Amino acid sequence: MASVASLTASSETAQDIAAAFMKFQDPVFEQATEITALISELFAISSALLELKTANNDPSHYRRRGRIESEQYTAVLSLEHTFKDVQRLFGGLARQFYNSAREAYQAVWQNIQDHFLDEGGFPLVRRFEYYRMFLVDIIAIIEGYSASGGYRDNKYHVEKILRIQEAGLPVDFSNMAIGTPRQPSWERMRPYGLVPVPNRPPSPRDFRRPPSPLTIGNEDHGLPPAPVPPASPTTTTATTSSQSSHRPISNRHWIVNVFGQGRPTTVFQSTGFESSCQGEDMPHASSRLSADYENLLELPFEDGFLKIRFYVRSHDRRARLLCRMDRGGQRIQSSHPITQLRIVRELSCIQICREDRRGRLVLWTNLRFPSYERLVLFYCTFLALKSQDEANPIRELQDHILYDEREVFSAIIIDDTFQHALRIFKDINSGGVRLQASALSGPMKKAPIWTAFITHQIFSSRWNQVPEPRKVHLADLTRYVFTGSYIPQLGPHGEHELCFLKAKGQQVVHKHTRLRS
Repeated sequence: MASVASLTASSETAQDIAAAFMKFQDPVFEQATEITALISELFAISSALLELKTANNDPSHYRRRGRIESEQYTAVLSLEHTFKDVQRLFGGLARQFYNSAREAYQAVWQNIQDHFLDEGGFPLVRRFEYYRMFLVDIIAIIEGYSASGGYRDNKYHVEKILRIQEAGLPVDFSNMAIGTPRQPSWERMRPYGLVPVPNRPPSPRDFRRPPSPLTIGNEDHGLPPAPVPPASPTTTTATTSSQSSHRPISNRHWIVNVFGQGRPTTVFQSTGFESSCQGEDMPHASSRLSADYENLLELPFEDGFLKIRFYVRSHDRRARLLCRMDRGGQRIQSSHPITQLRIVRELSCIQICREDRRGRLVLWTNLRFPSYERLVLFYCTFLALKSQDEANPIRELQDHILYDEREVFSAIIIDDTFQHALRIFKDINSGGVRLQASALSGPMKKAPIWTAFITHQIFSSRWNQVPEPRKVHLADLTRYVFTGSYIPQLGPHGEHELCFLKAKGQQVVHKHTRLRS
């Protein structure tokens, strides 16, 4: 049973949050009706909590109170979790990159709406309605009255919310072993407490269907490249527009070029488990996203049995993933903002996880890739979209290391007038080798700018030239660029040029590009 002190504190918190939401009414006047409803629900919840405190203190209610103690605990605990989330999201108002107070309130309001839609599948005001009605019924039962006709429905929703908040879904570790982290070359650390995937779903061979003509298939053939317009430099501070343009962005977004280019195919020696979606079903996720987001790309896995979509909102570059899977004749779909997800690699798989309240990573989706190159492009795209999100900017990329890659070289290069970190990675599982340039500083620090795969061309004496002590020219290099603002640096004859900050850099890269042998 919730303590008297806890009920009193929660009642006061409800009033504090209601007062805070009052400040949103003018800046977010378009949503004033919903904000007013939120405030009303909060004051009603505050009153209900005090009534519950009074009912608990009445000795004549002792026996009935004991019969509903579990429900009372569930309601108050879930409510406290929700209050903490709202207060945490209010913290976004203190960020310095908004152009005006109105813009800050609008952005934080949108983040609040997105967060609770993602977590529970319905708006925050609806959640508060469930809490209020559930508390009123609990009070009635304690006082000896009958609960309302909606009691079971309200109880179901509040219990479901708490299960999601506590990440208490049952898991089975037996079918997905999480490997031991390897010793890093720099800053490498496996995320704490990865919660494994439940039992594997039925084989995708039982649910085969042809890929949609609008998807990028598993085959490694290219699509016509789309034009990429100039944008602000990658390492400059981003600002959020207060007005949504809702202009189509698919014909100019860099993601179309990344997966539209041809690429080599390096297969894995060891493969992981089948692709699967472990997220909670959100039946209306795609229809909700279509109102504000544009579906830029759909990637099929396991012959189309599972599909991943990349959605981006044009005015603040907020990105979301949607996973859609056909299971046992039924279709399930689940969606989360990329900033709320983390990546862990296992063999040929990318495990996309969300973080629970205990800091553990809970598997959301497992994706099995047919080639090293396709896995890398997905990984870099994920990180780039996460770092470019202006709605809820992240402080640091925590998943910027791709496990099972060995870093064999690093140096600083001058790239498109910026200093970038250049690294060469060799994959342990497939033997593939690639270059990657990442932001060295600024709000997108460690985010990939471009990557390029090193293939058989390195055995040509003409592929790698050193015209100056600090420069290397690489012929026929295909760069996959993860920003619309980057302009590749080229030599006088169109060669790809790497300009090192120190002269020794070109000597080392000349040596290590022969790792493919």
